[in-house]
Amino acid sequence: MKALMLGVLTGILIATIAASLVFALTDRNAQPAKALTEEAGHG
Repeated sequence: MKALMLGVLTGILIATIAASLVFALTDRNAQPAKALTEEAGHG
């Protein structure tokens, strides 16, 4: 039972870190693209 709980907690921790990493990377990549599309839209 303890091992199961440890596995669940570890899985949640890894999922949280992975999600935050993906979110940070996509956010960083989306900002320049958003700026470019806005500039193109104004042009």
